[in-house]
Amino acid sequence: MTRTNCFTSSLIFFLILAFMPVNKGLEAYSFFQPVKDSTAQADSSDIADSLSAGLLKSEAADTLRNIYSQGYLSVSDHGVIFKKETLRKNDYRYSGDLFKYTLAGFVYDLGSFGQPNEISIYGKGFQNISFTADGISANNRITNSYDLYNLQSENMDSLEIMPLPRGFLYGVYNNPVTAAIYTIDTVSFIPRSRIRFFQAPENETYFDASFGAYIFKKLNFSFDAVNSRVSSRFDNSNYGGWKVSTKLRYMLSNKINFTAGYNYIKTETEFNGGSVAASKEFVNYDNLLENVLYPTAPVLGEVFSSRYQKLTQQNLYFKMLTRFLKDFPAELTLYRLSSNTEFRQNERTELPNIPVIINDNKYTALGLAFKQDINLEPIKLKLISNYESVKYDTGIPEVNNTLKSFSVGGSASINLFEEKLTPSFFTKYLNYDGNSYSGAGADVNFRFTEALNFYAGYSEFERQQNPLSADINNNISSPIIQKIKSYEIGLKLNSSQLYGSASYFSTKNNNDLYYIADRGPGTIITNEVSQYFVKASALAGISLNMNFRFWKLLLESNSSYYLNHDREKLTLPQYSLFSGIYYVDTLFNENLKLKAGFNFYINGSQNYFSYDFERSIRFQYENTGTVIKLIKEETSDISYQLDLFIAGQFQDEAILYITFENLLGYNYYIVPYFPKQPRSLRFGISWEFLD
Repeated sequence: MTRTNCFTSSLIFFLILAFMPVNKGLEAYSFFQPVKDSTAQADSSDIADSLSAGLLKSEAADTLRNIYSQGYLSVSDHGVIFKKETLRKNDYRYSGDLFKYTLAGFVYDLGSFGQPNEISIYGKGFQNISFTADGISANNRITNSYDLYNLQSENMDSLEIMPLPRGFLYGVYNNPVTAAIYTIDTVSFIPRSRIRFFQAPENETYFDASFGAYIFKKLNFSFDAVNSRVSSRFDNSNYGGWKVSTKLRYMLSNKINFTAGYNYIKTETEFNGGSVAASKEFVNYDNLLENVLYPTAPVLGEVFSSRYQKLTQQNLYFKMLTRFLKDFPAELTLYRLSSNTEFRQNERTELPNIPVIINDNKYTALGLAFKQDINLEPIKLKLISNYESVKYDTGIPEVNNTLKSFSVGGSASINLFEEKLTPSFFTKYLNYDGNSYSGAGADVNFRFTEALNFYAGYSEFERQQNPLSADINNNISSPIIQKIKSYEIGLKLNSSQLYGSASYFSTKNNNDLYYIADRGPGTIITNEVSQYFVKASALAGISLNMNFRFWKLLLESNSSYYLNHDREKLTLPQYSLFSGIYYVDTLFNENLKLKAGFNFYINGSQNYFSYDFERSIRFQYENTGTVIKLIKEETSDISYQLDLFIAGQFQDEAILYITFENLLGYNYYIVPYFPKQPRSLRFGISWEFLD
């Protein structure tokens, strides 16, 4: 059977499946509710009880109550809060796509499913964002980065983006930005199950199945498994893998609950360096004649090698949640994280003019995390502490050791004038590999009305050097200490028809690292970072996020603009806009809930750069042997894309969604020279049953 016939047959099958009668109880997935819900700003009582996981509070017959993890933010805070009801209403391929909907969010899309796209928040990307999952730092301990393809999107319950001044507080690193992810932890006496499937051209498939139920009176079990793969039209771009997670919750009493979680990941990703082209005018988008090869070459016609990595991860944690007093919830987590990334270059092709790299980059992290909330109105205190020991065994020589870190920090807030004014102070101390780093800041939330909130915050902190930089500049005898200043001013409006959030933000770093690839005479171009230089950097931007409903129309928009783009040679687009306009209605005697409309993307010009994928490093400078200079002095073109998105929920049961991508067939790239998807059709179905 041809690929086209297979695709058509699958579409017909799932259209039939969508109309089959199934059990009731499916949660709304892709349909607009009042703006207050769709922007994840739920009633404050919900946030206070459980921001992170399982907002459903089920009560056992013997009056046992579940204790849920507490989020870092409340509804009055300026940061971003998304709950699963909001996340699942959006069009997304994988977890990273959800960040294009967040304030100051941007995705460096490499154009093919499975590629390690860099996520940017507040203009910060790889090695600058702390991702936490259920209170545990999820970043790779070698690269200080996180590939969101390793996160099971259907297992997400909620997402928080911390205000920029508070970004350094969380996780085991003093990174400028933090995104906190919480997995589903809903406990119900009715078993729950859910599947999500989608298919797209190039044999791109995604299947997710989850289940949760009580197995004993006090013991709840949940399970989620994902299989995804793609056979790309380009060389060195295939991807495939499994992700499995399971969780147990034991309710000892109303004052103590225990949870245990296990996560297993096994993937293989092929890498490439973009289209073979000397400049943007020569990028070939012909899918039949031109393959994307590694690495990017200045001369057409060269022969290149294969490059790929295999990832195996196993993560295990035990968590104790206590609430001995109502206003004193606490969490204690013991965890073990192990990871092995098998990076290979020229192993399969063995070309004589390309160096062979066979690196197994392993680490095992043992850690303890503690979180305590103290609510003594009008004062609220939050204490966060982490201890971790990481044993490295890598193909990167200078990283092979055992590194220990300890951090303690927190915040103190006071509610004044009936919670209209809330000033806060926060601080953190970090001892990382025997070196001390500290930081502090303050912010204020002022609530003009129930719907309008003003925020202003400022912080200064010291940042540790990444372990990888010792290998890149192996003559460095002492760590480089970076001193970073961050501030943000913003407004948030949350009314019945309009949600809007606007921010001006800025960061300054006195010792920023600028990475360099060696491309001198006789050097083989392998896109590997060989050195860096240090200089002060500054970034300033404006971000606007808006949801507006009028009649049966829904308008969504997320945009950013960077003020010092040319002076700082930023690799971010000077401006970016993601917008959608949809028709939302209930039709056919309430048997069909419809959301249909257009997604539109536009990205301004940006400076050129490339990636060292083994180290998760973006670089824009090269050493020619005589001078260190930008890879290219020119900037990329403005790019855009238009999609048609249709989602239908049938009889409150199954949901069918279809996306016609790149309707105008525009050939472009976000990351030079990685072509984005051509005009194509992607469809899928989600279905909850048993409950």
